[in-house]
Amino acid sequence: MAEDEVLYESRLHISRPYTPNYPPLQQSNKANRDGFLSIIKDKWSDYRNYNSKNSNLATRSKRNLSLFISPRGEYVAVASANQITILSKENDYQQPHGIFTCSSGGVFTCGVWSETRGVLGVVDHSDTVYFIKVNGEEITRISRRQLKVSSSIAGLIPQDDDDKDAQRQSCLCSFVIITADGCHCQIEIGKEPSASVSNSGVKLLGKFPKDVFCFDYSSECLLLVAVGSAAGLSESTGGNSAGSCILSLWRRSQNFDLEPLFSIQFEGSYSKSKDAILAYPKSQNLIKGSKIWDFCIARLQLLQFRDRLETYMGINMGRFSVQEYRKFRVILVSEAAIALAESGKIGALNLLFKRHPYSLSPSMLKILAAIPETVPVQTYGQLLPGRSPPPRIALREEDWVECEEMVNFINRLPENHEIGIKIRTEPIVKLCLGYLWPSSSELSEWYKCRARDIDSCSGQLDNCLFLIDFACRKGISELQKFHEDILYLHQLIYSDENDVDTCSNMSLISWEQLSDYEKFRMMLKGVKEESVVKKLHDRAIPFMQNRFHNIPSTKDQDMDGHFPSVHMDDSFLVKWLKEIASENKLDICLMVIEEGCRELHINGFFKDEIEAVDCALQCIYLCTVTDRWSIMAALLSKLPQKQDVGISIEGFEKRLKLAEGHIEAGRLLALYQVPKPMKFFLEAHADEKGVKQILRLILSKYVRRQPGRSDNDWANMWRDVQCLRDKAFPFLDPEYMLVEFCRGLLKAGKFSLARNYLKGTSSVALASEKAENLVIQAAREYFFSASSLSCSEIWKAKECLNLFPNSRNVQTEADLIDALTVKLPYLGVTLLPMQFRQIKDPMEIIKMAITSQAGAYLHVDELIEVAKLLGLNSSDDISTVQEAIAREAAVAGDLQLAFDLCLVLAKKGHGPVWDLCAAIARGPALENIDISSRKQLLGFALSHCDEESIGELLNAWKDLDMQRQCENLSILTGTSPSSFSDQGSSITSLPAHGIEEIVDLKDCSELVGGAGSGDLEACFSNIKNTLSFVTKNWHVDSGTDLESFLRENGKLLSFATTQLPWLLELSKKAENSKKFSNFIPGKHYVSIRTEAVVTILSWLARNGFAPRDDVIASLAKSIIEPPATEEEDITGCSFLLNLVDAFSGVEIIEEQLKTRENYQEICSIMNVGMTYSLLHNYGVECKGPAQRRELLLRKFKEKHKPPSSDEMTKIDEVQSTFWREWKLKLEEKKHEAEQTRELEKIIPGVETGRFLSGDLDYIKSAIFSLIESVKLEKKHIIRDVLKLVDAYGLNHTEVLQWYLSSILVSEIWSDDDIKAEISKVKEEIVGCGSETIKTISLAVYPAIDGCNKIRLASHLYKVFEQESQRVSFINNLNFKNVAGLDGLNLQSFQNEVFSHVDEFSVEALAKMVQALVSIYTDSVPEGLISWPDVYKHYVLSLLMTLGNRVGTEFDVRNAEKFQDFLSQLEQTYDFCRTYIRLLALSDSLDIMKQYFTVIIPLHDSHDSIPDNSIWQDCLIILLNFWLKLSEEMQEMALNEGSVGKFRV
Repeated sequence: MAEDEVLYESRLHISRPYTPNYPPLQQSNKANRDGFLSIIKDKWSDYRNYNSKNSNLATRSKRNLSLFISPRGEYVAVASANQITILSKENDYQQPHGIFTCSSGGVFTCGVWSETRGVLGVVDHSDTVYFIKVNGEEITRISRRQLKVSSSIAGLIPQDDDDKDAQRQSCLCSFVIITADGCHCQIEIGKEPSASVSNSGVKLLGKFPKDVFCFDYSSECLLLVAVGSAAGLSESTGGNSAGSCILSLWRRSQNFDLEPLFSIQFEGSYSKSKDAILAYPKSQNLIKGSKIWDFCIARLQLLQFRDRLETYMGINMGRFSVQEYRKFRVILVSEAAIALAESGKIGALNLLFKRHPYSLSPSMLKILAAIPETVPVQTYGQLLPGRSPPPRIALREEDWVECEEMVNFINRLPENHEIGIKIRTEPIVKLCLGYLWPSSSELSEWYKCRARDIDSCSGQLDNCLFLIDFACRKGISELQKFHEDILYLHQLIYSDENDVDTCSNMSLISWEQLSDYEKFRMMLKGVKEESVVKKLHDRAIPFMQNRFHNIPSTKDQDMDGHFPSVHMDDSFLVKWLKEIASENKLDICLMVIEEGCRELHINGFFKDEIEAVDCALQCIYLCTVTDRWSIMAALLSKLPQKQDVGISIEGFEKRLKLAEGHIEAGRLLALYQVPKPMKFFLEAHADEKGVKQILRLILSKYVRRQPGRSDNDWANMWRDVQCLRDKAFPFLDPEYMLVEFCRGLLKAGKFSLARNYLKGTSSVALASEKAENLVIQAAREYFFSASSLSCSEIWKAKECLNLFPNSRNVQTEADLIDALTVKLPYLGVTLLPMQFRQIKDPMEIIKMAITSQAGAYLHVDELIEVAKLLGLNSSDDISTVQEAIAREAAVAGDLQLAFDLCLVLAKKGHGPVWDLCAAIARGPALENIDISSRKQLLGFALSHCDEESIGELLNAWKDLDMQRQCENLSILTGTSPSSFSDQGSSITSLPAHGIEEIVDLKDCSELVGGAGSGDLEACFSNIKNTLSFVTKNWHVDSGTDLESFLRENGKLLSFATTQLPWLLELSKKAENSKKFSNFIPGKHYVSIRTEAVVTILSWLARNGFAPRDDVIASLAKSIIEPPATEEEDITGCSFLLNLVDAFSGVEIIEEQLKTRENYQEICSIMNVGMTYSLLHNYGVECKGPAQRRELLLRKFKEKHKPPSSDEMTKIDEVQSTFWREWKLKLEEKKHEAEQTRELEKIIPGVETGRFLSGDLDYIKSAIFSLIESVKLEKKHIIRDVLKLVDAYGLNHTEVLQWYLSSILVSEIWSDDDIKAEISKVKEEIVGCGSETIKTISLAVYPAIDGCNKIRLASHLYKVFEQESQRVSFINNLNFKNVAGLDGLNLQSFQNEVFSHVDEFSVEALAKMVQALVSIYTDSVPEGLISWPDVYKHYVLSLLMTLGNRVGTEFDVRNAEKFQDFLSQLEQTYDFCRTYIRLLALSDSLDIMKQYFTVIIPLHDSHDSIPDNSIWQDCLIILLNFWLKLSEEMQEMALNEGSVGKFRV
């Protein structure tokens, strides 16, 4: 028992104030050691001692204390007068958990905890009930008046045990209140926040004490014990009294109804006080007549002794022993029975069971189990129990004392009480217990355990079999299966055919633990091929039929052909066969399946054909050996065939066929030394790569076999390969298999046979590309395996490639072999195939060939051919080969070959050769190299060179460019610089064969080699004079005089002596100012003069000389010489800005203004002049050429943007009077030119002078003539015309109306064109609406043709416009005769409509008439037709036409023509039928009557009509038509309401 478990609630009342220092410090160790309960006891002892010592203080204070402890000690409440302090076990009761103070000041008399809910229920002296939480918070309170009780409250009972009740889950807690008068009521406290109270009402308990002194309640046992007075006691009674009391025990039900269990009345004294309740019983008479009871017990004991004596004598065969009997009569009879059973005394045990059946029945199975296992079951078979007890049991007659009262007395005795054992006679036991017989399950289990024990202890399986057999015969049918198991084990152990060592050690327990299938397998363990069928028939199959119950299920194969090896519903035989098959014992499987399929529905081996086939297939695929193909085939042959079964099993037929194919495939794989088990074929589809590897392995082994195979053998192998695919590997691509087979043929050297297969077979064709790749791969294997260039592998490689002599790829491979074996040795390079294979870059081989021997680079074509044969076929590869040859040629000194190759490479754009190109371009003169070629090489080098070489190459480019300019000028003029050299000078001109010669001239030693000092002076003087013509400052800045500078710079001296005078002469000649087209690439029109001046300026700039103004002006003049473009004018102006004297530029520009006639050229030079003026004003701010250049570019980019006001102000402030006036003059001229151009553009051929002078008559006539021209030619000139009108003061509205009338009456302008043109001036036309209406009415409308209904519609009212558009498709209809601007044209309306009615226009005209007539809402003018008149006119016109034809064409001799006429008449009626029904009834009938009268001419000829069948048919047709007309006329009359009939 736990120390902290509270077993009771102690309530004492003492008088002493409560102190919060609880428990005292000196007692804390004791609390830890002895527990809280001991501290409570000690503390309250101290309190009681304190009260006894201080009774006076207690009397004065009158403050009572109470202690309320929860059942498990979780909470303790200390009540002191009207205050309650709550302590918790959480903090070891050290600090208050909560404090509650009652405001009424009452004293708490009783209380109880609902520990699971954490709620304290207490009652004070006024019988008010309080419910308090553990934190001291009051939940609610209930007064005695609210409870409606008539007596004081005795106490509370918590209902913690009701937590599982669903009805209690909605409330916080529940208490039962017990009152002193025996009433109770149940209180339920609702959950927060409402804390509602539910009172079940007061209930009176019957047989409850009248005045309850005290009670106690056990929540675990649901028992209530109460003590109260028997006769009733007043509450005012106090002190000690004596009287009769009742102690009663009650059991509580689920709804707290109390059921009385026991009550006893006793006499004694009791005390009822507020401090304690004490009761002292004086005597207790629980049972009246004790002597009688002692007599009854003694009699029962004697009866028991007598019965035991008789039993003892029977057991011992009449022998008696006092000592043994004394023991026997007091021991339990079951113990005696066990002792007899253990000693094997079956007879004595049998007697004991007969005399004491009721006493032994509870221990019957235990007693029987004590019998030794070696005792034969037959000896105690009569003792073995059956399903039910014996029907009759013989006992002695019952004595009078063996009655119910004694049984009740014995039952109330403690268990195993000594007296209870001595007086339990057999009749008493019968009355107490009855015949306790074990259940069938207990019996079944006992028999099994007994059989197991017999087998385990003695090994006597026969004894076990007899035991279970007895049980089964006694009706325990549950043991039937167990009996069969023992029987099967018995047969297994004692059979002569079984393995003795295996079966003899099998115990019954082990046999039971085996599953049914394991037992089945044990029956066949170690079976041989010759005995398996017999064992199956004798034992295994019957066992399987008895134990296996198949659950039907579908065992379809997977989509990919997989077959599961184990199924949950496989029979025992199928499982065993699969295990045997997995052990590769297919011989046994064959015997079993053959026997099972022989009489399948009789022998019971298999359920049906499906199971047999499935089992056989699984056995085949479970076998892992690769040499049993014949047995597998035989096994499949034993299966029931389709014709035997009589039904079609599609799935298994497919599986059988597949298995047969797998067997055949297995044979082939074994034949070709690649054996695989059957299971491999099921999983082959998932490992296509592995299958392909097997195929390659087969071919590889076949190729290596010696001696080599014949063509016939290879053909057989191809058939086998196809068979493998068909039977086992259908997922393999036939083309792949053919490829691999052909690869094997090629490896084996069967080239002629391979040629046939490479072309394809009857079942598969091989793509030419794949065949070529296959041949190429085989040839490469041969070639790279060659040990020399003359071995047989080279020949085989070539022979292999000869299979496709016309293939480009194959020829490439053959060329490679030819290059290595023929071409490269010719060039001095010998490489073995393996050496070639190790060289990654074929370019290395080419370099070896180029450098292998002297002069090898000369074989350019051969080297390039070899490179192509080696695979260097791309343009870049060929260029790299040419680069290597060119460099080798340059090293060898063959510059001509190097130049030719560099020129070719430069055209290709081969960048890496730039350095060689630059060296050759700057190198010595060659036979075929000119300046153009040198510039081409040098330009290529510039575009691909590195940064360090750019400057040097640019200088060389400038020298070449100047030399090229001089050559071009020499060609154009037919002159040369040598003709202008000084004849008397000793300075000679250089031939300038190469740029390197010019570059290498460091001084003038070569130029003045034999000249004297006087000649030199004259020469240098001439040079200075020449320079003075082109440069304004020819002094050298470094301090060196010009003569010394020229002496040191031979290149400059040579140019100044020869080229410069020649160029000056060319620039001065007037005939050289003519511009040539395409003179220089990129420039359209350039003169010789311009080119000469440009060359001079370039030379001056190159050498640091400043040009003279006249040279610059000469260049500018040559550029802007007409014809000149705007770009050329801008370029010329750019040159003019470099003049020192800016006014000379003005003269040049004004000269151009005088000479130019073309407007564009004049405007261009004017713009240039104004820009020139602005730039000169801005130029004062520029500090150098760079700033002037930037300013020039910016201004010409902004040439179309006018200057801002700030800029204009700045210009006015800065510029001089000259530039201002000159700019204004230019602007005025430009304005006049622009006006002239604008007039000529609008009015071609106009006299601009008269226009600009303001001649109004001429201006008006010119503009109106222009407007009249738009009638014949579409011109969108309205904006331009109105602009001229406003500019020259003409009448704007008059001109606009004239223009409007011109385009409206014009046939050239479409309506869309007119709308688009008018939209430009729509607002202006609307603004002069009256003039517009007058123009349309008087000028436009009369001029428009009435048949032009689309144009006419735009000038009419809305309804007229719509109807005009509706009938616009009627070409000759003049809508003016229908309607006009002022309404309908009544005079010609009818005639115009009727004259244009036909089958195409009748409906449109009728709708038009309907719409137009509808405008008259009040009264319709007289003579105006209606829309039905249109239909009536149309129908009558048709009838008139037919009548005229009848009168002119009718011939009684021609029945066919008459029949054709009738047909047309009927067709006309059918066509007009709809129109006729739209007319008024009278009009409709009149028209239909005319269909009859049309045939009137027939009446005049009725006598002459022949009487034959043809005319009879015609008359029948005519009569039928008349009848049709008559019926429809009657129908129309009825529809109009006429009931009478009419006659024709």
